[in-house]
Amino acid sequence: ADACVRAVRAGVAGAVIVAGTGHRPDKLRLGGRDAYDRAVFARLVAVCAAELRRWASTTVIAGGALGFDEAIAVAVLD
Repeated sequence: ADACVRAVRAGVAGAVIVAGTGHRPDKLRLGGRDAYDRAVFARLVAVCAAELRRWASTTVIAGGALGFDEAIAVAVLD
């Protein structure tokens, strides 16, 4: 939490803060499967990671729910 607070305070000093929240796993579908499927979840994490790199994010704030919130958090940790 302290790192997030520092980044927000230093926002004009080059910090790129990304916040994300989204749908639960049963609402995130790919090829007829939802994000409870490991392959679908892995794809969602890969998309989140690619976007975070594209935005050159320095701080990420994610919710704590299963689904997209979890995927963006895992993308940061990977």
